[in-house]
Amino acid sequence: MLELVERVAREHEVDRSRVYLAGLSAGACMATILAEQAPDVFAGVAAMAGVALHAAHDVETAYAAMRGERTPEFSEGGPGPVAYRRSRAIIWVGARDIRVAPVNAWLLGRQFASLYGLAESPDREEIFGGGKRALWHDRSGKTRLEVRELDAIGHAWSGGSLRGSYTAPVGPNFSEALFRFFLEGEAETEQAMQQCG
Repeated sequence: MLELVERVAREHEVDRSRVYLAGLSAGACMATILAEQAPDVFAGVAAMAGVALHAAHDVETAYAAMRGERTPEFSEGGPGPVAYRRSRAIIWVGARDIRVAPVNAWLLGRQFASLYGLAESPDREEIFGGGKRALWHDRSGKTRLEVRELDAIGHAWSGGSLRGSYTAPVGPNFSEALFRFFLEGEAETEQAMQQCG
């Protein structure tokens, strides 16, 4: 996978500081693993209905993780927060998801908070008509992590078209949200750099 990203970036003159991952379900799992393992390659990850990192190692544990029955084997070793200084994560889940238990999004959020060197608990929580959201900010005030649980959504990509599979047009548009999230992060970083300079 990393070789493919490298080839595409080279052949199409991609801005390597703006390479992001996004996925649904198993794709979300792959995206979050890549974001954890290669923070030097990916600037952020958007995951919809994925399981927690290191919660599954075979078919049996994968199904248990999907049901929310596995406590992830997650160590704080590894590269440390400095390696993730430019990384951001937006993690959404449907409260009605019967394939991947919503608890996984919250576990995944705590894992990314740990990777990023943020507090275990979010510094801002909101409950609104369509669900709930938690945000983690770094010391500069930059939003680094968002976890959102949507009341009316099942195992699907929130927003989108009925013509697609595993989409929930009734929900807020996750595609638009992830673009806003990553672009706002870039603007926040640029603003912070201008204030320092």
